[in-house]
Amino acid sequence: IIGAVASSSAASQQQKGLQSSITAQQQQQAITRGDLLPYNQQGQAANSQISGMSPFSFAPTEANLQSTPGYQFTQTQGLKAVQNSAAARGLGVSGAAQKGAANFATGLADTTYQNQFGNALQTYNTNLAKLQGQANLGENAAAQTGAFGTTTAQGIAQSYASQGQAGAAGA
Repeated sequence: IIGAVASSSAASQQQKGLQSSITAQQQQQAITRGDLLPYNQQGQAANSQISGMSPFSFAPTEANLQSTPGYQFTQTQGLKAVQNSAAARGLGVSGAAQKGAANFATGLADTTYQNQFGNALQTYNTNLAKLQGQANLGENAAAQTGAFGTTTAQGIAQSYASQGQAGAAGA
């Protein structure tokens, strides 16, 4: 009888210890999940923004390009230089001078377009890369939460199995 009581008491103590282990694992899982949740949510929000992004497009008007910083100044100074060069050669307002001015204006427009296209593409790619980084951060947080949850579930399952064994041993 004394041995049975002692065995039952030991089994009961072992079961209480295992229950404490289960509770501690559940608490740690909740803490870890809470710690990683903001990163997970940030990643989900970034994924939504990426999904909502329209493909890169660039369609400025002539007025948009002419309003870029420095365009008007460069155009004015460049045309003056072309006119002064033509005048110095005695061509004044000849066809050659007008052709030179037209070539300068076309070159300036082409250069401005290419620069603005490059700037717009760089901005698009920078924004996309930032969102992809946030999405990856969220993906990693979700994966860590899942991995820790799996580990916790395995630990709890093992504790329950040990509780059953302790109860059976006490019986």
